[in-house]
This record gives sequence, structure tokens and C-alpha cells, in this order.
Amino acid sequence: TVEGGCGARTVLVQAGAAWSAEAGGTSGALWGAALTSLGSAFSDDEGVSAEQLLTGLVQAVEAVERLGGAVPGDKTMIDAAVPFREAITLARSDSEEARAQVVASAAARATEAAAATADISSSKGRARNHGDKSVGTPDPGAISFSRIVTLLGEKLSD
Repeated sequence: TVEGGCGARTVLVQAGAAWSAEAGGTSGALWGAALTSLGSAFSDDEGVSAEQLLTGLVQAVEAVERLGGAVPGDKTMIDAAVPFREAITLARSDSEEARAQVVASAAARATEAAAATADISSSKGRARNHGDKSVGTPDPGAISFSRIVTLLGEKLSD
């Protein structure tokens, strides 16, 4: 339970722990690690700066990469997450106004990459049993990741 008055760090770290403990399957552990890493980049005592947000997003993807062990081309969430991380790394900005643009641009890359997973045969996760039968259907984890980061970019622009 998150105590009243907690900041971004505590809320996200506790949310990550809860998600990992309560959500089923590998994706629960991956999203839990992502939220925990994201929260770890923040402070409880002050607002989240553009630099902290972008650093946290990069660290979140890196946590998923380490924990999951997948690489681009495996038809997983990583197929969308790595292009997102790379786009943020290339376009870093300390400007509060530019952070929404950086995240939105990176999210667009993630969306394109997620759609492209339809052309890949599954080799990891539960879908690996479907192999070539999965061609034509995008990876659900990649699609979910792209939708979440797209929504984040939209909310930052509000």
C-alpha cells in the first residue's frame, strides 16, 4: 500500500512491485521491472524533470531487456521497446517543452516497430509454439508497449 504524501519514486517503485507480484506471466514481471526502474530515476521530494523522465524511460527499457533476455527480432515487447529507447537516447533534451515531443517521436518509432512484428515468426514466450503460424499477427506485448508509450506522449503534450 502506498502511503499518503508519497512522491513519484515511491508510487512507481511500489506499483512495479505490486504489478510484478500480482500480474500473471512473464509480462507481469517485465512491466513490474519497468515501473520499478522508471520510479528509481525520480525523487519523492520534487517534480519530475525532463531529464529524469527520459533517463527513467531508458532505464525502464534496459530493465526489461536484462530481465527478459529477448532481442529485437524475437517477436516480443523488445521489438517495440528498443526503437523507443534508441530514439530517446538520440534525441535527449533538458527542455520541459521538448520532452513531450521526444517521447511522442520515440512512441511513433515503437508503433512502427510493433506493427512490423507481424512479419516475424514467433521464437520466444508463449507464442513460440505457434512459430510461422504467428506471421501476419503483431506481437501483443509490442503492441501494448507502443500503446502505453503513445498515451504517455499524448498526456505529456496536454
